[in-house]
Amino acid sequence: MKEHMENQIDAYLLGRMQSDELKEFENRLLRDKELAQGVETRRQLLQYIDTIGEAALKNRVQAVHQSAKKTLSTNRTHKTVRFLKYAAAVLTLITASYFLMRSLAPKQNIYDTYYQAYDLSFGTREEGSSDDEVLTLAGRLYSNGNYVEALQQFNALPDSLINAKINLAKGISYLESGQYSNAIATLQLLIDAKDPVYEGHARWYQAMTYIKSNKRMEAKILLQQIAAESESFNQQQAKEILDLLE
Repeated sequence: MKEHMENQIDAYLLGRMQSDELKEFENRLLRDKELAQGVETRRQLLQYIDTIGEAALKNRVQAVHQSAKKTLSTNRTHKTVRFLKYAAAVLTLITASYFLMRSLAPKQNIYDTYYQAYDLSFGTREEGSSDDEVLTLAGRLYSNGNYVEALQQFNALPDSLINAKINLAKGISYLESGQYSNAIATLQLLIDAKDPVYEGHARWYQAMTYIKSNKRMEAKILLQQIAAESESFNQQQAKEILDLLE
């Protein structure tokens, strides 16, 4: 992959794109399968680097701590003790910085643990129109996890056929294909309409989108709403995630 494209993908995954650039990039994701695959591969690589970095930092902190203990036990001069006090302060700062960075880091483990695409089916009629055939194909692609292709079919449908179930499927498909702003906007349609069937589902998948895109505060607001509502969709899961985000 060319360096320029890698830089663009990194900017997208790290939330550094401006709104116009972000919209253009997400539209390209919808059309370009190779780019979508590149985004997912790069996402996994960045997560791996983040994990390795955490392990390395832990090892360095532990090594400094052990070295300080050994030096203190063999050398008790005033100068050494003063130096070790300084080293201890630096070590405390490093440790505090580590946990601060962890609190601001993407909660990928939470997403992987709690996220699951919602099972939606779209029935067929024996003598359906061409639009019915498109919807049937979109539903089949969605069920098979082919979300980019499913979006292409959903977006080919006329506005008159778009309903709450389709918008939920589209929102989840946008999330699955890494098009987070489109996912949030599409799911918001169900929330604004106070859809009696899928509003709670839309709120949950919006929260998952925010977690996936490392927007912690936005996710917490939605999860608090879900946790506070009696018998809301995934209420218990929302409470568990809120505890983990504290």
